[in-house]
Amino acid sequence: TGGVTGGFQSVVPDGNVELSSGAGSDADLELQLELVNATVSDDLEDVIVIEFDFVPTSDEIAFEYVFGSLEYQTYTCSDFNDIFGFFLSGPGINGQFSNNSENIALVPENQAQTSFTETPVIINSINSGLNGEFIPQNPANCDQIDPNWDDYSIFFVPNPSLEDVNFYGFTVPLIARADVIPCETYHIKLAIADVLDGNFNSGVFFTENSFSSVGLSVDQDSDYSPYIGN
Repeated sequence: TGGVTGGFQSVVPDGNVELSSGAGSDADLELQLELVNATVSDDLEDVIVIEFDFVPTSDEIAFEYVFGSLEYQTYTCSDFNDIFGFFLSGPGINGQFSNNSENIALVPENQAQTSFTETPVIINSINSGLNGEFIPQNPANCDQIDPNWDDYSIFFVPNPSLEDVNFYGFTVPLIARADVIPCETYHIKLAIADVLDGNFNSGVFFTENSFSSVGLSVDQDSDYSPYIGN
């Protein structure tokens, strides 16, 4: 499952690389761009939003995802910085986005993905580590989001031939995680959009059955166990 700004048919090799559904807006995606000093368009393109409530059974939720785009690699560090986010809200969450939500789609601090930076996963944060080929592009567009952006190329997979997927690059499987309170109701909003134009699409995909909250378990022991059954 997932979301693709040009529709899932554009992911197929030899698919339509310039399919666009038109202008749109999303306050959370626009705020995320502002928070990392990225170019903000008043009219995001091809906005897709999926929202649902859930009740975790443990104190943590996690899921695995991959982000890919046709903006790679030629538009890296340009203003065409397609954006997505996983905005989580609920008890104990006090973020900057709508309903006090926080974006949990963040760049990992290490390859084991045991800790995370505060940098969102976008084209200008995870990429090949090289500046794009086309104008307008500027390394400062990546530097101002995160000065360590070129180190994050360990999370990037180039796909110049478009052999299997109609994206010129995509991330390795990444983990989104958050601490939660068991048995409380939470809300998550999954949103993605093209920035400045809708000609070159982006997509985010979720590993099947990876959205999980590992349930509680109880280890039983008793001083009276030798007498059980007697």
